[in-house]
Amino acid sequence: MQKNRDGGIKAKEPTAIQMINYMEVAKETWETAKLRGKIALTFWVVYLAKENGQSLNQNDYKIVDYFLDHPSDMQNGIFRKDWEEIQKYINEGRADQLSCSMGEYLEPKTKGANNKDTTDAPDGKGGTIKARRRAFYYKKNYTNTAIIPNLDLSSI
Repeated sequence: MQKNRDGGIKAKEPTAIQMINYMEVAKETWETAKLRGKIALTFWVVYLAKENGQSLNQNDYKIVDYFLDHPSDMQNGIFRKDWEEIQKYINEGRADQLSCSMGEYLEPKTKGANNKDTTDAPDGKGGTIKARRRAFYYKKNYTNTAIIPNLDLSSI
């Protein structure tokens, strides 16, 4: 997380959850989605990486607190909606059009060496296409609203 000049605390960046296997996600339902197992119970270790507008050297990161997150039914409903939107793009053959602007709590962010780092994805017609590798991430919105308010920030 980062501490701004005004003293405000917020997520510095989205948090990776797991790589997206387009071919598997296409066949899953929300009830069978591997992602659900990852987000059902998450142990967050929160550290300060940026303070007063200045990025800290990695050796100077400060562990602030930890938090065991078990999303509420309401939060799980938002995760489901986000996941279903991502899955729809995948099933329609539009995996390469996924964008990190999608979703309220989850985003499909590119992850790989470069834009030539691709993997198989459904083409929407029973075949396959190549699409850039992506991973599911917790959006900063989720971290800012569901995690940070539950931390003890007295050490910073």
